[in-house]
Amino acid sequence: MAIRTSIQPGQLYRIAFLGLLCVGFGIWGAYDYWVKIPAQEALVAEHTALLSTKDALEAKQLRGTLSTAEETELTSAREALALRFLEAPTPPAAYDRPVQLWVYVIGCGVLGVPSVAWMLWSIRRKQYELTDDGSLITPEGTCRIDEVKGIDMSRWMEKSIAMVTLPDGSKSVLDDYKYKNLHLIIGALAHRFHPDEWTIEARRILKPAPDAATSDGQ
Repeated sequence: MAIRTSIQPGQLYRIAFLGLLCVGFGIWGAYDYWVKIPAQEALVAEHTALLSTKDALEAKQLRGTLSTAEETELTSAREALALRFLEAPTPPAAYDRPVQLWVYVIGCGVLGVPSVAWMLWSIRRKQYELTDDGSLITPEGTCRIDEVKGIDMSRWMEKSIAMVTLPDGSKSVLDDYKYKNLHLIIGALAHRFHPDEWTIEARRILKPAPDAATSDGQ
């Protein structure tokens, strides 16, 4: 029966989650940079202008030199401060806009989203298959399984990675962490080259301990 791989669901979910994070942070950074921070700066500027007008007119009022128009302006400034500003607005920090622009808009949005999309595309375009007629298909090319020169299983138990040596001497990395059913292809190759060490499902064959074997023989 042919064995064909697909992206591991967990890998797909992680990439999708990372993509959503990048989109979300990019939108958040854009909103802060172009909407929230300018609005806060405008509010601070308005408060500063009203407070400056009020202080200047009150100082002039103490000298008894306010005109009717200035009296109206002073009253308007006091009312605006009382109604709109229960407390002085906090100006944005000097680093707020650069952070929102470079970290979130550019880092997460402009660079992050395409990077995640490329990551997904690069994983999806790779195909691994062991056909019914014994052909091994990898991103590096297609060959007969009996032409494969060997398989390195030294990282399989720890990293779920095996490395196959193809007929031309090139290497193909088989990462079961990323691809579903790849362990069956790895198992078929490992069992072919090391039948006493690996099953066709890429499980290590445990050999009995020497003491146990001796004990059984007695």
